[in-house]
Amino acid sequence: MGILVGGLSFYLSGTPDPASGLQENAIIGILLLMAGVVFQKHIFMLIRIDHMALTGKDWFYQSFMTFALWFMTWTILLTTTVL
Repeated sequence: MGILVGGLSFYLSGTPDPASGLQENAIIGILLLMAGVVFQKHIFMLIRIDHMALTGKDWFYQSFMTFALWFMTWTILLTTTVL
């Protein structure tokens, strides 16, 4: 989910500024990250994972991994387009 949301964050946030590497609407990427974390719970329900048995530590791990993959994907896409 993090890789998918990272790619969407890059493509939906606008063209990066070549001087700074920042995008016009970077807040969209952060909102997509939060939506991806919430949406992943629904994916767990669809694939019939017992989401009620997951503890706080499990949800923290799932959220952190989504954040880490989102951050790496978005950063790589931003740095490869700025020349």
